[in-house]
Amino acid sequence: SSGLTSGIIYDIAVDGSKVFLATNNGLNIIQDITAEKLIIQSLTQVNGLLKDQIKAIEISDGLLYIASTEGLSFLNVSADSEINDEARVVIDKIIVNAEEVGIRDILNLESDQNNIVIQFANLNFSYADDTNYAYRLKGVDDEWRVTQSREVSYNNLKPDDYTFELAHAGAELSDPSKIRSVIFDIEVPFLQSSLAKFLFIISAIGLVYLLFYALTSRSNMHVLESKVLERTKSLSLKVKEINNINRQLERSNQELQDYAYATSHDLKSPLRTISSFVSLLKRRNEENFTEKDNEYVSFIVKGVERMNQVVQDLLDLSKVSINKSAEQIDSGQILSGVLDDLQYQISEKQVDVSKIGVFPSLMMEPTKLKQLFQNLITNAIKYNEDDAPKILIESEQDDRHHIFRISDNGIGIEIQYRVSIFDIFKRLHSSEAYEGTGIGLAICRKIVESYHGTISCESSQLGGVSFVIRLPR
Repeated sequence: SSGLTSGIIYDIAVDGSKVFLATNNGLNIIQDITAEKLIIQSLTQVNGLLKDQIKAIEISDGLLYIASTEGLSFLNVSADSEINDEARVVIDKIIVNAEEVGIRDILNLESDQNNIVIQFANLNFSYADDTNYAYRLKGVDDEWRVTQSREVSYNNLKPDDYTFELAHAGAELSDPSKIRSVIFDIEVPFLQSSLAKFLFIISAIGLVYLLFYALTSRSNMHVLESKVLERTKSLSLKVKEINNINRQLERSNQELQDYAYATSHDLKSPLRTISSFVSLLKRRNEENFTEKDNEYVSFIVKGVERMNQVVQDLLDLSKVSINKSAEQIDSGQILSGVLDDLQYQISEKQVDVSKIGVFPSLMMEPTKLKQLFQNLITNAIKYNEDDAPKILIESEQDDRHHIFRISDNGIGIEIQYRVSIFDIFKRLHSSEAYEGTGIGLAICRKIVESYHGTISCESSQLGGVSFVIRLPR
C-alpha cells in the first residue's frame, strides 16, 4: 500500500539516503529514506531486468549488482550519474504468422510469411511507459514513426526486401550506432518471378503459333474429315490399335518405374560416398578436430541423410501413380500389420492407440493402403508432445463411402494450413524441430485420389487433428 511492488523482500542495500529493495517482483528504489514523502521507483523485466525475481543485491564502487534467477546484471548508482532519457533499445522478439522466430540480422521468409509483429524493449532502466520509440520499415514507412507501445505490426507485406529500424525517439537518428535494425527478405512466389513470366511469354508465343498453324490448315479440313470417316468404318482396326496402345503404356510405365529406380540409385550412390568419406575423415582426424570442425561434419552428415530421404520419398511418390492390379484386401489386417511395424515408436513414446468400428474389405493394392496408414500414424506419433499421447483410429460407412478417421492429441495444425499441408515439400516446422521431407502427406493424397477418394484435415476431439479418408464403396 506504500508503493512497493511486493511485500516479499529478499535483500536490502543502502547507498547514503537511497535504499534498494530486492523483491520477487522487481527492484524497488526509495530515492530518499529521510524524506517525508517516500518516492519509490520500480524496475522490472520490461525495464531491462533479466528476471523479476531478484534474490540478492550488493553495492560496490558505485555499481549495484543484481542477482536474479536468470543471471547477474548491474546498475550504475554513483552520485554523479542519473538515468538517461535516451534509452538503449533492443529488438526483443519477432513473430511471423503468429509463430516466434529467432532474431537474426537477416530473416529469409517465404512469400506467405508476410504478417510480422516486432516487439522491443528499453534497457536503460527508465520507465517503459515514458519511453518514446522511433521506428520505420523501409519500403513501407516514408518517415520515422514515434510510439510508446513496445510492439508494432505489419500485415500482408508484398515480396521484397524490407529493413526495420528502431531507436530512442530522442536519439540522433542519423547516427547508425543509435539504431537497431533487422532485414526481412520475403521471397517472390514462383508465379510472380522472372522465370515464370519468361515461361508465360514462351507459352503465349507457342499458342499464337499453334493458332496460326490451325488457321492456315483450314484448307486441309476435308482431308481430316475423310480420315475420320475411314476410321469410323474400321472399328475393329481401331480396337486393335487401342489394345496396342495399352500394351505400349504398360511397357512405358514399367520403363518409367525402372528409370525411377535407376535414377534413385544414381542419386543415392554419391550421397553414400559423401557420407562415408566424411565419417572416415572424422575418424582419422578425431583428435585434431576442433568442436567447430565436428559441428561442420555433423551438418554435412545430416544434410546427406535429409537428401537421401528426399530421394526415397520422391521415388515413393512416383510409384504411387503406377497402378498395379488391385485385389480384395482386409483393411483391418493391413492396419494391424502397420501397428506391429510401428511398435517400437509406439512403445518408446508410450502412445495409447485404440481402434473403433468395423474395418471393411477394400478393392485396392495392399502396399498403397499400408503406406497410407503408416504415413498418417507415423505423423500422429512424431508431432505429439503430450505427456500422455493418444491415437484413435475409427472406421465407418455411409451410403457412398468407406470412411477412416485417424485422430491424435498432438500439437495440431492451424486452420489456414489444413489444405496446403498436402502439397509436396510443404512443411510447417523446421527440420531441426521435426524430421521429415514434406512429401508424406502428398503421397497420402495421391494414393487416395488414385482410387477416386478424398483426404482432409479437421480438428480432433482429442485436442489435436483428425485426418479423414473417404474411399468410394
